[in-house]
Amino acid sequence: MAFPSNDSQMPDSYRPLEDYGVVGDGRTAALIARDGSVDWLCLPRFDSSSVFAALLDAQRGGAWALHPAIPFTSRAEYVPESNVLVTTYEDGESVVRLTDFMPPSAPRPVLLRKLEAVSGTTTFICRFTPRPDYARRSPDLRATPTGVAGHEHSLTLDAPIIESQISLEEARYLIQLSSDRPAWLALTPGEDPPDLRQAQHLLTTTIDFWRAKARGLHYTGPYQADVIRSALTLYLLIHTPIGAPLAAATTSLPQWVGGQGNWDYRYSWVRDSCYMLGALLRLGSRKETQRYLNWLTEVCPSGQPLAVMFDLDGRKVIPEFTLDHLDGYRGSRPVRIGNGASTQHQLDVFGAFVDLVWRYWRSGGQIEPAVWRLLVEQVGWVEAHWREPDSGIWEPRIAREHHVYSKVMAWVALARGSELARQQDEQSTARWLAEADLVRADIEAKGWNEALQGYSMYYGGPSLDAALLRIAALGFAEAGEPRTQATIAAIRRALAEGPYVFRHLPPDSRRGPDESFVMLGFWLVQALALAGEHEEATQLFEELRQKQSPLGLYSEIYDPAAGRLIGNFPQGFSHLGLIEAALALDNGRQRSGGNALSRFSE
Repeated sequence: MAFPSNDSQMPDSYRPLEDYGVVGDGRTAALIARDGSVDWLCLPRFDSSSVFAALLDAQRGGAWALHPAIPFTSRAEYVPESNVLVTTYEDGESVVRLTDFMPPSAPRPVLLRKLEAVSGTTTFICRFTPRPDYARRSPDLRATPTGVAGHEHSLTLDAPIIESQISLEEARYLIQLSSDRPAWLALTPGEDPPDLRQAQHLLTTTIDFWRAKARGLHYTGPYQADVIRSALTLYLLIHTPIGAPLAAATTSLPQWVGGQGNWDYRYSWVRDSCYMLGALLRLGSRKETQRYLNWLTEVCPSGQPLAVMFDLDGRKVIPEFTLDHLDGYRGSRPVRIGNGASTQHQLDVFGAFVDLVWRYWRSGGQIEPAVWRLLVEQVGWVEAHWREPDSGIWEPRIAREHHVYSKVMAWVALARGSELARQQDEQSTARWLAEADLVRADIEAKGWNEALQGYSMYYGGPSLDAALLRIAALGFAEAGEPRTQATIAAIRRALAEGPYVFRHLPPDSRRGPDESFVMLGFWLVQALALAGEHEEATQLFEELRQKQSPLGLYSEIYDPAAGRLIGNFPQGFSHLGLIEAALALDNGRQRSGGNALSRFSE
C-alpha cells in the first residue's frame, strides 16, 4: 500500500482548543489533538524550546500525526482518575485505540503511544515532522535500527511497518495493525532508544500513579468528577524536580484571536503557584505545598523581596523575545518566549505567599525554620512598602497605581502574618496587626468609589476590578457587608454577562477585545455562595461547567461571542477557580442542612 497522495502536507488550519488533551510527567507536557496529532511539545522541560509547535504555526511549527489511512471518526477520553489519554478511531471497518502517556517514573521524559486494534485490521499513518527550537532548526533526520533520530530527539518504533519514507525533514511510516499485536512508539530527547519491552509496565504504573493522586483528595461534595479533573490538571502543571507550579503549559496562545496579548506562561508566578497549591491544600494535598515553600527559600535571596515569578532554574528575571518567523495561533502575533512582567513590582504576591503558609499551618503542616525566616522577611517588607504603587494582578505594562486588590493582599500578608507570629514570634504579632489595621483604613478611605458604588481598581480610579470579587473569600470583609454586596453588584453590572466576567474596564468604559477570564467566573460563583445566594451561584457554575472542553479542561479565557476557549492551555488559574467554587457550593450545601445542591452531588 502506498502513502495517500493527500497526506504529505502539514495541516493548514488551526484546531479549536477544545479538541486538545494534555499528557505530562511533571517535567513537560504534550498537547494532543482529537485526531491524534501532537501539536505542542517542548523537550526536555516545559520551558525548553519546542519540538512540535503546530499549535503556533500550523504549516511550519511541526507535528506528530498518527491516524488511519482512510477516513475516520475519533473521540478522546482520559482513563478515569488519570492523565492517560485514550483516542478511539473508527473507520467503518475497524476500531483502533491509541493510548498516550508520559510516565513520571521514567528517568527522562518520554512520550509513549500505544496503538491496538480493538476489532478488524487497519493501516495507520505515522507522520513524524519535528521542527526543533521553535522551528528555527532543521531536524536533520536519519534512520536508526529502531526508528529515526534527529536534532536532540529520537523516535523509536516497535510496530509492523509495511512501508517507510525518511528524509532530512520528515519520517513517514505505514503501520499494519491487527488484534494480535499492539504497536508501540516512543519519543525521547537524545538518541538512546528506550526499552519498549517495559512500555506496558510503564502504562500500568502511570495509571496507578495518577489514581493514587486522585484518591488522595479529600472531597466528596458536588461536582466531584470536575474537581478531581481540575486537581489532576494542576498536578500536571507542577514541575516536579523543584515542586513549583507553572501558570500554564503553553506560550502565546492569544487572549483574543488576532491580538497581541500573547504571553509565555511556562513559568512559576508566585501568585499563581500559591493559589494553585492553596486549592490542592484544601483538598488534602499537603506535600506539594511543603516542597514549593522549601524551594522558595532556596531561590529567594535573604533580605530580598519575592520576585513576581521564577523560571525553572530559579531565576527571577526572564528576558522576553519574539519569534517573528511563526504566524501565531490563528494568525495572532507576535509569538513570545520569556516574560517581561518578571521585572514588575506586584504587591499582591506577598499576600498570596503568606496566605499559603497560613493555610498550610492551619491544615496541620509544620513550618520549617527557613520558611519562617522567609515569611518574616516578606511580611516585614510589606510593612515597609505597602504604601507604594504597583503593577497589580493583571500586569498592565503602564505606570504603576495604588491597586486596591494589591492593598487587600497587603492586608492579608500582615493579618495572616500576625496570626502565624503568635506561634513563633509574639513581638511581631501586635505590630503587624496594627499595620494591617492601617492598610484597611487606607483602603476604606481611598479605595471606595461612591459613584461606582464599589471598590475601584485603584485609588481615585474610574473603573472596577473583578479581582475584588474575592474580598470575602480572603477574609477582608464579611460577605453580607453593604460594601461587599455593593461591589459584587457593581462588578456584575459593568464587567459580567451571566457567568462570563471581564477583568476590568479601561477609563473610557469601553470593553476591549480581552474576553472573559474563566477564573473570575468561578470567583463570582464563590462570592455568591459565600453570600448565601446558593441557587444563583449553582446556576452560574453549571453554565461555566458547560464551557469546559470535552475532556474537562479550561484555557485562560472564554470568548462568549465566538463560543470558544482561548488563551494559554490548560490554565492553572481556571482550574483552581473551579475547585474553590465547588468547595464554596459544598460549604453552602452543608450549612443549609444538605438539602441545597443535593441533586448535583456525585
